Amino acid sequence: MKIDLTVVLNNFAGEPMGDADGPMTLRRAVQLVLTTSINGDSNLTAELKVKLWNMARQTIEDEVDWTPEDVVLVRDRIGKAYGPAVVGPAFELLG
Repeated sequence: MKIDLTVVLNNFAGEPMGDADGPMTLRRAVQLVLTTSINGDSNLTAELKVKLWNMARQTIEDEVDWTPEDVVLVRDRIGKAYGPAVVGPAFELLG
């Protein structure tokens, strides 16, 4: 599944989200959840940690081509790491 990581996430009013560090792109949200420990990560296997790292490395590009399983993994991590303001628009973009 091809995913455009350059898309800026919009709030419920359709306005772009962001902060002092710049716009909240899908790339930014995905990179955070792939490279940061979140609730429940103390039990991750080394193999899964390497997979997360390799997926994060792919986000340097503007578009990634991930398997449906990879997308499920990213969606799960976004759901654990963020509140509804980011989860909603990110899930819309991730299908």
